[in-house]
Amino acid sequence: MALYYGPGPHYLIRYWSSPVFVSGALHWSANTPPRQGAFRNVIVSFNMKDEAFGEVGMPKSLQGLEGLNVTVALLDGLLALVHRNEDGYEASHDVWVMKEYGVAESWTKLFDVRIGALDRVIGFTKSGEVLLERLDMWIPL
Repeated sequence: MALYYGPGPHYLIRYWSSPVFVSGALHWSANTPPRQGAFRNVIVSFNMKDEAFGEVGMPKSLQGLEGLNVTVALLDGLLALVHRNEDGYEASHDVWVMKEYGVAESWTKLFDVRIGALDRVIGFTKSGEVLLERLDMWIPL
């Protein structure tokens, strides 16, 4: 099977990335494919009104990290980013929010969530509570 890659930028949307709707657009965490030159982590947006794809910059400290485990979320009506750091049996999640939509310099790290390595932050409730997913689900044989 042949694949056609037309003009313009291409993105690899992370398979675990669920879209988040903020400021009239859907958002996914993604990265640029290696064949496009320099590797970059990005947030891909799809503006529903204009029906156009775009890019929202990530915090500078996360842009060039390969193997980045990051999820987009909504926190207090703002675009949020949850970066998972794993160290053996421990995991922490850095929670960032974009204070001014579309302005990459407005990313602010709010807090770290420290949980076991078998959990992952998947979002937040309207009251700001953290939603977790258990990753240790298995079926005994």
